[in-house]
Amino acid sequence: MNRGVRSARRAFSLLEMLAAVTIIAIIASIVVPRVAFHAHSAKQKACLQYRADLNSAIEKYMFDHTTPPRQAIGSGG
Repeated sequence: MNRGVRSARRAFSLLEMLAAVTIIAIIASIVVPRVAFHAHSAKQKACLQYRADLNSAIEKYMFDHTTPPRQAIGSGG
């Protein structure tokens, strides 16, 4: 057996590791802002839907009672 010649590589070189980390960093710099934007957009849509639901509930209350709802007990008024 010739121990001087390896039949298969067992480890990555420093240059290969650096290239892999660089590629991962580039991909992350592209993906992370998009994910953050979509999360912010989803929160905005949820708030708009909550406001629409609240307006709908107030309209239904006014239809049934012909007056706007009173302020809740303990809410400072």
